[in-house]
Amino acid sequence: MDSNISPAFTSVQSANGLSIVFPSSTDETIWIAASANGSTWEGPTQLPTTVTTTITPTAVVWNNALYVVYQSSTDETMWITNSANWSGLSQLPPAITTSASPSASVFQGELYVVFKSSTDDTLWVTSSPDAQSWGLNQMPPAITTSTSPATAVWNDNLYAVFRSSTDETIWVASSPDGKNWGNLSQLPPAITTSAPPAVTPWSGKLYVVFRSSSD
Repeated sequence: MDSNISPAFTSVQSANGLSIVFPSSTDETIWIAASANGSTWEGPTQLPTTVTTTITPTAVVWNNALYVVYQSSTDETMWITNSANWSGLSQLPPAITTSASPSASVFQGELYVVFKSSTDDTLWVTSSPDAQSWGLNQMPPAITTSTSPATAVWNDNLYAVFRSSTDETIWVASSPDGKNWGNLSQLPPAITTSAPPAVTPWSGKLYVVFRSSSD
C-alpha cells in the first residue's frame, strides 16, 4: 500500500522490531507494516476502516502496546487507538484540535502528545496516565511553528524540535516535567528546513534530521 505522506514509525521493543504506521495514498485509511529485522516486512495490515486521517499519524509503544494518535479525516479533532484493540477508538477532549501531524512520546510513565493548534501557530502539550483522561498545557507563547513538531525523551527531559513559524530556522525546547518549557534554544542559523524536522536520541547524543531549505 503506497503512501504519499511521510510515515510515522516507532520501534516496537516488545516485538524486537519496527512498526511503520502510514496513511494510504489512495484513501484516508491507516496501515501498519512490521519487521523483526528491518529487512523482511510483514503486512501491511489495515486498521479498522473507522480509523481515518488526511495527515501523518504518530505512533509510540506504551504499556506493551502500539498506540496510534491521529487527526480525524472529517475534522481537526484527535483520536487514539492501540494494538490491544484497534477497534477501541477514543477521542481526545474536543478542545484538543490540530492542523498538523502530532508527535507522541512516553515520558515519566505517561503518554505525551505535542501538537500545533488548529487555530494558530502555538504549540500545546497533552498528557495522560491511562489514554482516557488528558491534561492540557500550552507551551510559552514564544514557541510557535507552522509545521509539525517532533519529540524525544533524552537525559530525563522531554524535547520538542520544531521549525519556526516566522522563518526556516529550527528550534529546540525541553522540559523536565512535560509542563514547564523554560529551555528554548535555536540550532545554528545555517541549519534551516522547509519541512518538519525529526529527532531521536542515539549513543548518548540527540540527533535532529531535517530537509534543507535550499534544495
